[in-house]
Amino acid sequence: MRDLGRYTNNVCHSERSGESLRHRILRSFHSLRMTVAQVIPVANRSPFFIWSCKGIRVRPILLLLCVSMIVVFSGTGAGAQYQEQEFMDVVTPEDMSIGSELQESEFQQSQPEEPEQQQQKFADLVLPRGLKAFDIPDDSGGSIGVSWNVSPSDAPDVEYIVYISRSEDGPWEKAAGFVSTTGYASDAPHIFGFRKKYRNIHFVEIEPRKVFPDANNEENNGATYYFKLVMARGSDIAELDKVVSVRGKGNWFNISKINNLVIMLAFSALVLFYISHARRHPGMFLRKISGLDAVDEALGRATEMGRPVLFVHGLTPIGSISTLAAINILGRIATRVAEYDTVLKVVNNDPIVLTVSQEVVKESYLEAGRPDAYNEDNVVMVASEQFPYVVAVSGIMTREKTAANFFIGFFYAESLLLAETGASTGAIQIAATDSYTQLPFFITTCDYTLMGEELYAASAYLSREPMLMGSLRAQDIGKAVIIAALFFGTVLSSVGINFVTHLFTGF
Repeated sequence: MRDLGRYTNNVCHSERSGESLRHRILRSFHSLRMTVAQVIPVANRSPFFIWSCKGIRVRPILLLLCVSMIVVFSGTGAGAQYQEQEFMDVVTPEDMSIGSELQESEFQQSQPEEPEQQQQKFADLVLPRGLKAFDIPDDSGGSIGVSWNVSPSDAPDVEYIVYISRSEDGPWEKAAGFVSTTGYASDAPHIFGFRKKYRNIHFVEIEPRKVFPDANNEENNGATYYFKLVMARGSDIAELDKVVSVRGKGNWFNISKINNLVIMLAFSALVLFYISHARRHPGMFLRKISGLDAVDEALGRATEMGRPVLFVHGLTPIGSISTLAAINILGRIATRVAEYDTVLKVVNNDPIVLTVSQEVVKESYLEAGRPDAYNEDNVVMVASEQFPYVVAVSGIMTREKTAANFFIGFFYAESLLLAETGASTGAIQIAATDSYTQLPFFITTCDYTLMGEELYAASAYLSREPMLMGSLRAQDIGKAVIIAALFFGTVLSSVGINFVTHLFTGF
């Protein structure tokens, strides 16, 4: 044991004397070998030791204990602390294979961190790291983005303030400010995407022209702007030493809207394909709409009974989409009426709609080969106000005993009054409107009702023109894709997978 104590003293002495690492290791193992060689035989001859360690390999255990003592004494003996300069002076090229890794680690620990990497503390505020400024992509060059990592000091009572300047030395103007628990990069998916890691980064978008009114002048295009960050809690203010700069530039394309472009191109290709398909196959199948299948039935019934057909426009002017759709349907009905040699009466409340309706009906009779059957007095404007219009149309239905009534267009409160009057005369009634507030009344009082977009699809069903049929078929497939996306998007979002949702997100 005296040799073991002498060994430890040698280790401590070598540490204090600045002996090289290689020499210390060699001296340590040499002393260890001598100590083990002297201690092991003595231990093996001791009856007590043999009894207490029966069945145990003694030499490996003693070796392990001695190595543990070497580690303890070499790390803490005599309170030795190695300095960088001592270590570098005594290391030779021969020692590099042994001590290079220790040298590098100790050298790195002794070096101070750069100011940007330090968490500087001022007024109990921990300043954030990673301050960056960058040009906002996919814009005209008028916006700058500033981002930085979240700070441990972020709290509802802590505010971030971003200052902007045209010079690194100032003067500085306040560009933006917000509470430190808001303003994250994840709130701007059109710039950063939808990755969760951006929840730990603050971001603010700054438009220099709002701070400097002349920022959009030609001489200031492409100017460089400087930014600095300040953290404040009440009267306590901490300023980040780093100043960042950036120059904005415009972009030709907005990449964030690429999904809109892809969807538009895909749908356009689908429309063109089905238009071509409809031209090659005129009898292409379209989903059935019972209200349109009943048009021929209603016109045939009016022909058999010898009674007129009444077409009622809505109250909207010619600029309304529903009115344009109604005029298109009127042309198809007028053609069938001319073929059946039945009287068609058309009523409306707008002079421009009146003129267009007269021309459409006239052209339809001409197309059917019956221009002589056209009577201009059957297409009339009965009133320009809502309820006078209702009274006039109701009088026509009661006096003429119309056999088929068509209510096509956008209606208001007059819908129920007109439909009830027509139902009391026993006429077949077909309504089509995109006014969702009036749909319940038409459904209740009419035999068939076209709802919403079926109003716009009616002309394709009645005319069977390839262009209209192809467009309608493509729209049906597009709606099926959207319905499937809604279903699968909902299911996947329920388990945390938002890919489908992001695919249809518009920016």
